[in-house]
Amino acid sequence: MVGDARSIDASAWGAWARAGADRWDVLGRSWTTFARNTTELIDLLNRAADLTLALTLMNDDRQADGFWPELDQRLHNQLASMGTLIDHSRRLIKYYRPDAPTLAAEYEAHKASVIATDEAAFLGDLRNYLLHYSLPAVVQTLTMGAGTARHAIKLSSPRLLEWDNWSPQAHAYLSGFGPRDGPVLGADIAAYSNAMRGFYTWLFDQRPVVRSMNNAPARFRIDTPAT
Repeated sequence: MVGDARSIDASAWGAWARAGADRWDVLGRSWTTFARNTTELIDLLNRAADLTLALTLMNDDRQADGFWPELDQRLHNQLASMGTLIDHSRRLIKYYRPDAPTLAAEYEAHKASVIATDEAAFLGDLRNYLLHYSLPAVVQTLTMGAGTARHAIKLSSPRLLEWDNWSPQAHAYLSGFGPRDGPVLGADIAAYSNAMRGFYTWLFDQRPVVRSMNNAPARFRIDTPAT
């Protein structure tokens, strides 16, 4: 927004600012939910790094420490909150687009850099897969080294590809894995959440700018009568 020295119609601008503030508040709550769900899912996956639990999980004990039911729950929560966050962001930007086109354009550029990643394409489609088709099949690997063990929880790429509605980018990503392989769930969640954290840090930094009276849109300015 370009600075404008004309006075402001405070009543009209105030109503516009309050409606925008409501959208910012909703988005803030959605971001908090997304961040909490992501943390809870990553924390659960990190539990499987414990060798004792990893060996139990590798033995296909479906009741192991309640791990598998909780994984289904945490994954569902994280993907659902991801969709909610995206929808609330669209609502916010739709509101500001007529009066703050620069903000809207910068938002679209930041969004494009996130959705261009394979992790974003995959997880966005995985949300629809989980909601409308099936729970994903899990593949586990346990790599033993010199005094170390590394356990990974992956989603079976061949089983995922049985669904016909993957986007071209997500389909290509999944097709790059072997017949008994697939995306490492924790790695993809972490990569996506880190990208989203940078995106939304930038977006929330725009809140005081767009809500400042100094940047009130021209349509709320009052022309000074000619003398």
